[in-house]
Formats: sequence, C-alpha cells, structure tokens
Amino acid sequence: MLIKKRFSNKKVKALAGIMTACLIFGGTLFALPIQNARGNDDSYPPNDDNYEKVWWDEFNDTSLNREKWDYYVGGWNASEVQNCYKDSPENVNVSGGSLNLVGLYKPGLTCNQGRNGDFTSGFVHTKDKKAWTYGYFEARIKMPTNKSTWPAFWMSPQEAKYGGWPKSGEIDIVETKGSNLNYAASDAHWGISAVNKSHSQRVIGTDKFSDTSQWHTYGVKWTEGKLEFYIDGNRYHEIKNFSQPNSTNHPGPFNIPFYLRLNLAIGGSYIDAPWKDAHNSIADFPATMSIDYVRVYQRKPRQPKNVNVPDSNLRTLLNQKLAAQLGTTRTNDQVITDVELESLTNLNLDAAPNAPLDQRINNLTGLEATKNLTALSLQNNAISDLRPLAGLASLTSLNLNDQLIASSTNTDSFASPLRDPAGNTVDINNSAEVANDAANPGKIKLLSPIRDGNPHLIVANWSRNVTIGTASAVFSGKLNVTATLQAAPTPQPQPNPSTPSNTQKPGKTQSSNNSLASTGFNILLGVVTALLIGIAGMFILR
Repeated sequence: MLIKKRFSNKKVKALAGIMTACLIFGGTLFALPIQNARGNDDSYPPNDDNYEKVWWDEFNDTSLNREKWDYYVGGWNASEVQNCYKDSPENVNVSGGSLNLVGLYKPGLTCNQGRNGDFTSGFVHTKDKKAWTYGYFEARIKMPTNKSTWPAFWMSPQEAKYGGWPKSGEIDIVETKGSNLNYAASDAHWGISAVNKSHSQRVIGTDKFSDTSQWHTYGVKWTEGKLEFYIDGNRYHEIKNFSQPNSTNHPGPFNIPFYLRLNLAIGGSYIDAPWKDAHNSIADFPATMSIDYVRVYQRKPRQPKNVNVPDSNLRTLLNQKLAAQLGTTRTNDQVITDVELESLTNLNLDAAPNAPLDQRINNLTGLEATKNLTALSLQNNAISDLRPLAGLASLTSLNLNDQLIASSTNTDSFASPLRDPAGNTVDINNSAEVANDAANPGKIKLLSPIRDGNPHLIVANWSRNVTIGTASAVFSGKLNVTATLQAAPTPQPQPNPSTPSNTQKPGKTQSSNNSLASTGFNILLGVVTALLIGIAGMFILR
C-alpha cells in the first residue's frame, strides 16, 4: 500500500507538471494573437480609459452648425496664397455626412478685403466658440487631388497671451499638398518674432502612409509640455522641447487654450513648383477637401486626493493662498487636495526676519503636489530638508535664503538635519565649533565637546547652490545645536583581595568550609540512593 501510494503521488505530481506546462504553453499561444491585435505602443485609438469625448461634430446635418463653427472670410496675406475665403455654400457645405471645403476657379473675383484673385475656397474654425488646453484632437479627412491645393487641419491660440504669431504658438496637426499625394506633415511653431522663431516639422514616411486623396485620420495628443502626432492611429512625431528662441518658458506657449481650424488654401509657397501658381492647374477645379468628423477628447476629471501637510504654518499659508486663488472661504486648518494645489503657480511663503521658531515653516511635505509652481519663495523659515521640492519641474524662480534650524544632541557626533533636493547631506561651513564628520558620512561632529552634563549652544552656518526645475538658488542659513554631553563617570576604588576577612580564621576561608560540608552531604545522599535502587531491583526480580 505504501509503495502504491507513493507511486500514485508520483503519477499525480507528473500529471500536474504536464498540465502546468500545457497551460503555460497554451496560454502563450492564446496571448499572441491578442498582443498582435493591439499593435505597438505608438498606437493611440481614442478609446483610452483616461480620456472621454467632450466635443465633436459628425456633420450629419445639411448645413454648418453655427453653434460650433464660424467662417473665416477674406484673403490670406501670407505665403503667396491666391484664394479668397468665402462663406458661400458653394465653398462651404455639409452633405453626405461630410463637411466639404471647395476650391473654385473664379476669374476676376474681388475679395471683400480689397484683394483681387481668381480663386475662392472655404475656411472654418471654432474661434470664440470653443477652445481647449490639452487633449486629443482628431479628424477623418479626404484631401483633394488638385495639384495647387494646400489643405490643413491645425490649431491657434484663442488669445495671443505671449504676443502675436509666432509668440503664442501654432499647432499644425496635418498639412498636405496636392502636388504630392504621398506627402503629409505635422509641425508646431513658436518664437519671439516672425524672423526669429522655431518649429519642428516631420513628414511621415511613404512606407507607413500614402495617397492623401483617400480617407485617413489625423490627430494630435497634446499634454503638458508635449505634442504627439498621429496618422491612422499611429504616432509618428513628437515635440517636447520648446527651446529658445521662445517668448515664454517651457511648457509655453503650448499651455493656453487653442481653437481648431480647417481650411483649403489655393496656391502658395508650400506647394511644389510649378503648381504653387494655381493658374497651372485650372483644369483640376473644383477641388474638394472632405471632413467626415472632428472629435475632441480630454482627460476625465480625476477624483481629488487629500495631501498630507503636517506643518501647521505651511497648511495655514496654503489655505490662505488657495482662498485668494479660488475665490472661496477656507479655514486655516482645512484639508487640502492635490487638484487645489495644482492651481497655484506663484507662492510667497517668507517668514518675518525676527519671527520665533514656532511661526516658521520647518517641514515642506505637501509642496510636492504644487506641480505647476513657477515661483516659490521660502526666506527666513526653518527648512532643513528640500526633498519635497525635487519634482517641481516648472520652477523658474526660487528663494531659500536665511533658514534658522534648531537641533539638539547628547553625543559628540550626530546626524545632520540638512538635505538638498536629492537627499544628499549639505555640508557645514564657516564654523569653529562643528565640522562634517569625515569618518561618518552624513554626520556632524563637535570639535571641542564639553562634557559636564549641561547644555551648550553651538552655532554653525551652511550654504549650498541648488537647482530645481530651471530655477537656481542658494540654500543657506544658521544651525543652532544644543549639545548636552554627560561627564565621564569617576572611577570607584576596588577592595584588596589579599586582605583576610575579620570573620574568618587565618588560612581557611568561609567558602572552603561551606564546600566541605556540601561535599559530605552529597556523598551521604548518593549512598542512600544507591541502596534504595538495589532494594527495588530485588523486588522486581522476584
């Protein structure tokens, strides 16, 4: 039975091993088609669980929805564009489930801005209707085949916060040209003047894309500090360094509301010669740019999370700043959320130069949630640890001067309370009483410790250059250490072992007498025990 049971256990274990291997192998096979079906990581269909559709137009009506769109009319006095934009139904119409922007040859036309031209076209936008900051913006478009067309789906700032073009930015989701139906490009513009600007264009490769005259989706995912461009759900271009020349600081100018634009330009410098002059393609008119839909997705509003702000002085000041920022009434001890802190961009948390220690901020925990801060001042506080500020990448201005730290120790080498944003120990300097403990990194040692059991005040200064975001500052202050070191114990006299005890007879100690008595008793006890064992054995044998 035991052998059979062991054999059964072996069979069970073998069978379990085979089944496990089959499950692993089979699971791998089942997973492969699913993984391939999802595509690569660059794919971005608008089904991201973190995003929701917030605005759209499917163009299922019979006319332009004027609650969502407006017309741009008149000439375009740049890039040698030859057409006049009109709000006529022959240039802008909705039919067959599409918005159609139509370019026409109209010789002798006078534009309503006094500009003459031989071509008309359509241009619609959401300016003063709707604008967004961040999101995913997508349109499905069929471009015209006319060689002199320059269609575009793009975005411009609702207000020129940083100044006229290109200071406040431009996002070109897609631009194509009829002179090359395999050409599609995405771009962004920024700078300090029309002749001193930057842009970052990329043309999608023909190995991934062809024939703009067929239906394709074009989109941009715009997040803080980054633009990602997509064609047919595949990412192919990214811009995240809005470097100089720039009229503002990163992530600007792409941190303000932008509106949508759709237009069909005729002629212009963007188009290849000789088709940049639309008179060379008159036979190809009318030219139609059709838009199946335009959709806008944005991140779902997240649930605010409470932020731990243990320093009561910091909590009070933050609530006061938030009350002013949000236009609400708040108590000094009110719970603060991460969403609220992200609304702050400028914080002055200076203390008065002579403020007592209990009125100075000494713990910055909680400020890590102020992700959008660009300016922060913390002068005259009691801050020793800068680690909560390490992730504030948007900072451009920072003041950390004149901190006052109180510490205490009862040893001559103790842990330094001073930490830079990376958590490294900040060295002490300019002190004759303390120094950095070279034998124990991260500690400070007393140079002349006083060991009398009484408290002694020791003063040390520090200064460290730090950079957080793009802000550089001097982290400096005074460290007041109260050192209380106990005096060394006084040695006690020891008795002389050669001196005999007055209660003992010479030559024989008490311990010797006790030892002899104990030995005799043990012998007697052993004899009695042996006799009893012998008697018990005799009774048993009987």
